[in-house]
Amino acid sequence: MELVKSFEAACERLNRSTDLPDVSMWPERLQKHLTALYKLDAILEVNNDGWVPDISDTDQGKYFPWFDIINDEDVAGGFRLSSSDYEFGRSYTRLGSSLACRSGELARWMGKNCAELYKELHS
Repeated sequence: MELVKSFEAACERLNRSTDLPDVSMWPERLQKHLTALYKLDAILEVNNDGWVPDISDTDQGKYFPWFDIINDEDVAGGFRLSSSDYEFGRSYTRLGSSLACRSGELARWMGKNCAELYKELHS
């Protein structure tokens, strides 16, 4: 399966409209976050290829890209992929299971190819 890195390509694969939800009623500081979450969720739905994270299954591995905030002129915005992280038997509300990846390889790929969306999600 070919991985997708854009929201538009994910929507095409899912046979879903690219219309974004109206987030204007939310505080402005959360609007980018909510839009990024919506887009990343669609991209991960396609790239996880049918795998669905089950937060209640502590035996199921769940992987996430891990980013560092750094003070470096060569890194735009000081935001870069550090590694992927594997969570076994615990849940962190900072990430939520909906954004879990089926493998460490996919988490690294998502972190590299969707870094701007993750930056908006965490800003």
